[in-house]
Amino acid sequence: MKKLFFIVLILALALVFTNAYADSANVLRFAKFNSDNGNKFSVNFDEDGNIRNVINNDVNAYSAKQSKRSENELVTDAIKFLEKNSDLISGVEVRDLRVENVSASNNITHVLFSHYYKNKKVFDSQVSVHINNASEVVMLNNALSPIGKVNSVATVISHDKALEIAKKHIKCQGERIKSKAANVIYSKNKIAFETVKVELASKDPLGDFVFVINAANGEVIECFDIMFHAKKEEQTEPKYPQGTIYMYHPMKGDVISEPIINLTNPGKGLVGKWVTVVNEDTAPAVLNAAGNYVFDANDTHFDEVNAYYHTNKVHDFVAKYGFTGLDRSIKVTVHYGTKYDNAFFSPMEGAIALGDGNRLNDLAKEESVIYHEYGHAVTNAMVYMPYSSESGAINEAFSDYLACTMTEDSMVGEWAVAKMNKPFLRNMDNKTHYPEDIQNEVHYDSNIYGAGLWDLRKAIGAEATDKIMHFSRNYLKGIKNQKFTDGVNALIAADKEFYRGINAETIKKVFEARGIKAKPLTASSGPVVDALKFEALNGNKEAKQMLENIENGNVK
Repeated sequence: MKKLFFIVLILALALVFTNAYADSANVLRFAKFNSDNGNKFSVNFDEDGNIRNVINNDVNAYSAKQSKRSENELVTDAIKFLEKNSDLISGVEVRDLRVENVSASNNITHVLFSHYYKNKKVFDSQVSVHINNASEVVMLNNALSPIGKVNSVATVISHDKALEIAKKHIKCQGERIKSKAANVIYSKNKIAFETVKVELASKDPLGDFVFVINAANGEVIECFDIMFHAKKEEQTEPKYPQGTIYMYHPMKGDVISEPIINLTNPGKGLVGKWVTVVNEDTAPAVLNAAGNYVFDANDTHFDEVNAYYHTNKVHDFVAKYGFTGLDRSIKVTVHYGTKYDNAFFSPMEGAIALGDGNRLNDLAKEESVIYHEYGHAVTNAMVYMPYSSESGAINEAFSDYLACTMTEDSMVGEWAVAKMNKPFLRNMDNKTHYPEDIQNEVHYDSNIYGAGLWDLRKAIGAEATDKIMHFSRNYLKGIKNQKFTDGVNALIAADKEFYRGINAETIKKVFEARGIKAKPLTASSGPVVDALKFEALNGNKEAKQMLENIENGNVK
């Protein structure tokens, strides 16, 4: 009877792991890693049962104030961590990883690695290590795609042929900038293909399209658009030209005159250190006789001045966090297209465009639209987030939050949609709830995560929320198709880094009230304990010892 009970238990546990984690092996790998590191980590798994991320629960690790090591030393330490704990990263060899990007915030250095196979990049396969200045790892994010069999081909289609296939696939009518192509490996379900990745900045249909094309037969394996479509200052020296703007959109204020700063060549149009404005309808604005950019609100050049002023303003807002990712003259086009009812940020061009409007009002006259699109540029400079599903919704929420916190107004797009007799495009102060309000459209779904951010702002204030939101992007690196729960974990990590975790419980409660529950598994969590029981019953002595430690109260 006892033997039969054990057989039934093993079969039941096997069923649990088949449904929840694929098998218990990855749970055991985490449990062993955690046991070796003082059981201070928690874990999340992806839908395939791989380790999605590992999070250090020791809040002090995020603000370690020891002598700072150099960037090279920290990168080396991150590599050593991966080598020592290679079981955590989906069976990918550490020698096949290359450093893609290194950035630093307050006390944490964020190291992003890309995956290569025989000197070819593996599409969308990355891992990130987040390490403090004492070389302690505070987070590991894993989005690696293991490679099993590679279907090699004798003849690979040319880049020109791949571009031709891509253009035909979307019926492209012209490119905005020259397209790019590269040979990459595409891996799915441990089967890999030789492919060509094409980046096509299309004029019509408008978009930044990314293609993955089978190098053997020209089949389009993936195609997606990464373009982000929109749907009182200190006194300055009088040496600057004055310009007419709306500090807030036409429904909230009148035209005022403000200094136009950071111009690199006054008199040659609105071109400066942080923004270059292009008017698609006409030649650039010129200074008047008094040396100012003063125009009536109905003058086409007014929009150039307005876009220039507010792009400078949002640049300086995010620059206070030490962000230098957009310390260049970003191109902003006003009067884009013909009666174009939208605005967008193009990752491929690194540029913003503001449409004339037809059913909508002129988008260059609304500061929140400019701030929103610039927010996409900031996110794009800090972390790759696929523009679909929850990942795209978080991206949109980041942009809405930036616009709304700068204007002290929960509504975005009030002026843009006024012509349609609508009160706003989106309102962060809303009653949406997860998952019943998910519509699988990034702008709509952003209302849920965005509302959580706005609730957090009400709870802990703008200053703390602004900072936590900005730096949370760092902790989303190396996660594939980031989910709302990843976003919450990233906010908590940023709070640990900058505020010693004092807002962590508030963050959890605020987002749980919206239906978003981020609860990584710890050493003593039910699924981990069940995994250890399963392994112990199958004769794994390490699992049995770890289970005994938990049952004896030695591990929490």
